[in-house]
Amino acid sequence: MDKAGEADLDDLETVEYLEDMEDMEDIEAMKAIEAYESAPPYPGLPADYMGKENPGYNSPPYPNINMAYTSYPEPGVNPNFQGGPNPGMYPQANPVSTTVMLPSLRDLPAQTMCPHCKHQVITITDHYSGLMAWMACGCLALIGCWPCCLAPFWMDSCKDVEHRCPNCNKILSFYKRL
Repeated sequence: MDKAGEADLDDLETVEYLEDMEDMEDIEAMKAIEAYESAPPYPGLPADYMGKENPGYNSPPYPNINMAYTSYPEPGVNPNFQGGPNPGMYPQANPVSTTVMLPSLRDLPAQTMCPHCKHQVITITDHYSGLMAWMACGCLALIGCWPCCLAPFWMDSCKDVEHRCPNCNKILSFYKRL
């Protein structure tokens, strides 16, 4: 056979192959149509269905359901799951400690947050005789003012101050004059 004859033979085989492919596509299309036509009809609503067949767009989609609480689980949550997460599944949370810095409480009641009961309060102050009162008394006694040497024990400006929370009655701060 010469080369021209081989080329014609190859072209003929290609044409036959393409015709076979078209026939296969037609067969597959016919099978798909038969499968679609042979599907069973929709059976309709269940026998115990009490609602409307088509509520329409005018009625609310869920007339008697409180949308704040739903009976559906969150996405990804299995309601029948009894165990905990797999070990190593979530990163371990480090405990957080909160330090509350109190403002410098001096000799007057002040507004602050109690670190014990976590309330915003105005402190209750109590005055106690401390080092300043005793030193003032000693100085007055040394200079010979005996009747006045007891005056620092009655003056709040010479005493130490204790700040307490009015809710839990715990000590918040103690201000010492010296």
